[in-house]
Amino acid sequence: MEEGEFRLAQLCGLNIIINADDLEEVSDFYQQRGFFEELIALMESGIGLERAHMGIFTELGILYAKYKPEKLMEHLKLFSARINIPRLIRVCEEMEHWRELAYLYVQYDEYDNAAMVMMTHSPVAWEHVTFKDVAVKVSSVDVHYKAIGFYLEEHPDLLTDLLKVIEARVDHARVVDILRKAEQLPLVREYLLSVQKSNLQAVNEAVNELYIEEEDFDGLRESITTYVVFFVGWVVGGGFEVWCMVDLVVWLMWCYVYITFLCVYTYNRHTNQCVLHNIWCTHLTTHTPQQTHHKTQV
Repeated sequence: MEEGEFRLAQLCGLNIIINADDLEEVSDFYQQRGFFEELIALMESGIGLERAHMGIFTELGILYAKYKPEKLMEHLKLFSARINIPRLIRVCEEMEHWRELAYLYVQYDEYDNAAMVMMTHSPVAWEHVTFKDVAVKVSSVDVHYKAIGFYLEEHPDLLTDLLKVIEARVDHARVVDILRKAEQLPLVREYLLSVQKSNLQAVNEAVNELYIEEEDFDGLRESITTYVVFFVGWVVGGGFEVWCMVDLVVWLMWCYVYITFLCVYTYNRHTNQCVLHNIWCTHLTTHTPQQTHHKTQV
């Protein structure tokens, strides 16, 4: 190498780097002298050796990360099963190769970290299809809600598509709350209609609000008839507002019974008669003759 005989140096080096313990020393020797291109050429030849080991593939990945980042992603995709992923993760994070870092996290089954890298460094690391695949495998629910906020800010047109894949993993009431605060309920109309089958109060209210805003009264009627859990409010004397969650059918039935009772009671009271008194008199009239006949026989 000192004489510039790099071809001969490479032939010698190929016989040395097959020993994992000597690989780092050879790499340092080249780098200390600034022979980066020659070192990369040595490692590229080394991965084709029959006795090539993980250290060679990993070292070549590190060299690409430092000196030829344009080749790094291709190398990771080709040899992800033959590299030391944790070591390359540290290097990529240090060199700020965010796209490659997210890929390595996915290969290492660190889906939460992969999703966070994609969102934090979205200009270079985010890709919608890949993110959806990662979101399904994320273990922390909080990452899902961060993803919803991320899509609201940067990719609102793709939010419904994301919600479709994480629908089974999120709390729909919390999602509605996030979207309501952002005033973006109409943006996820398709999602709301899809999850309304769960008959949740928050979802039903959100759907009903959309129908009212759209003046879609047929849709509102069908929604109220089919999904009956929501808030019903009324005003009590003095302006005190009381809210309770009820089943609409039960509520209507009680209203019917109560109003019917009031009407009957008011009518009989007006005629100075009591409903119970009328019933009792009818009962006596019906049974008294039979009782009298029975006494006569006795």
